[in-house]
Amino acid sequence: MSVNSPVARILMSKPTGDKIIVKNQCLTASYWILTVMVSH
Repeated sequence: MSVNSPVARILMSKPTGDKIIVKNQCLTASYWILTVMVSH
């Protein structure tokens, strides 16, 4: 993800707490995708 992308700018402008929540959601989604891929 480039720093110039709007998503990156929104994430960088958010408070640290929101960043941690977003990071955790991304990790959870990644684990879920991996689990689904492995189970199939």
